[in-house]
Amino acid sequence: MIPSKPNTHTRHAGPPGRFLMHMCVVMALGSVFSGEAGNYSGIKTSSRLYTTPNPGNQGGIRGSITNPGQPIGHVIAISPDEPKTKCYAGRVSGNTFHFENMAPGKYDLIVFYRDRFYEGFSLQRPAEENSLTSEDRAKIDKTLGKAVPFFDVKKIHRLEGTSGTAGKCRAVATYLRTENAGTTMVSGFSGDSFSGQLRSVRLLLLEDVGPGWQIAMTREVLRLEVLGDDKKGVLPGSFHKKLSRVRVSDNVKDIGAIDLGNPL
Repeated sequence: MIPSKPNTHTRHAGPPGRFLMHMCVVMALGSVFSGEAGNYSGIKTSSRLYTTPNPGNQGGIRGSITNPGQPIGHVIAISPDEPKTKCYAGRVSGNTFHFENMAPGKYDLIVFYRDRFYEGFSLQRPAEENSLTSEDRAKIDKTLGKAVPFFDVKKIHRLEGTSGTAGKCRAVATYLRTENAGTTMVSGFSGDSFSGQLRSVRLLLLEDVGPGWQIAMTREVLRLEVLGDDKKGVLPGSFHKKLSRVRVSDNVKDIGAIDLGNPL
């Protein structure tokens, strides 16, 4: 995990057990989205993170998770080609989930539990080779460590891309503000202050600009206040191929029952 210099300014965050009701100002989004993800513990998602389902679209996704055996917390579907404008929040019930009224296209899924998450993000096109070097990775770590100092810990879960001139890569990362940052935050929902943790899971696009790598795009997937008995710190994440590139057309795609304990 990558520490960064804490920021002493008070920032707005969501209420205990609820998602932040606004998105980070550094997000490269051109419009405001709405939606909801998950239903355990009465948690609400940000009204600005997710694409509004269009009743004119008949496509969707449904499925279930057989392993882990615990209830699904939240499930999000993101277009690998248009992550800024196609990012849907699914509805969950126990170990089942479904999306409806989605725009046609291919989608990657990310499934959140209380203590971990599983994702199928297509960080590269199928024909591309992951050619990042150890030097590239060190420079990317340095760039991430300086990004958004409000979050004092960052961790890259997975990173793939191409090295060399004008190289590009994508990453799945967690930005975490810990109690060690030393300031309280104010809830954007209730106005109450709290001193817990704030967790943000993001999809990043980075580009090699010569002397180093820069973050060209950030797509925040989920933001959550971590309080009380919530699992603290950076949640572990795992890749699963069956969560990748689910094609949506003009009907609901049933992807069946998935065992996330089997990485395939």
